[in-house]
Amino acid sequence: MSNNRKLKIGFFPGVWDCLHIGHIRALKEARSKCDYLMVGINGNPTKENPNKNEPILNWEERMEMVRELKSVDSVILYSDDKVLYKLDECSPYIHIRFMGEDHKGKKHHPIKAKIVYISRKHDYSSTDFRKRIQNAKIS
Repeated sequence: MSNNRKLKIGFFPGVWDCLHIGHIRALKEARSKCDYLMVGINGNPTKENPNKNEPILNWEERMEMVRELKSVDSVILYSDDKVLYKLDECSPYIHIRFMGEDHKGKKHHPIKAKIVYISRKHDYSSTDFRKRIQNAKIS
């Protein structure tokens, strides 16, 4: 007997720079809500948002780190936000689009998939992580 159940494919895009425990928890939670988790890596996050921090790690390093996490099934690179918007608007393969709950209530570009907000019940952030690195005593 075959199983005709449709896999729920989730997509969680981001920069994923300076990977920290907040990222790990978010990806783990996202994976618990879908059958297959695809993570998008923004190759050029400052192109559309010049006020964003430049990534410390290049896209190859970020992809390799995220790909190795057990909660992640696959990783794709997208060149910038315009490509992400096209993916969100018309991909027939993505069933769930994950975002941090800090995006809840904000206006979004059109997203075809069901939006699921991932909780942020922690105080970890990439900005704080960068500050901790800057302030670390190096001997």
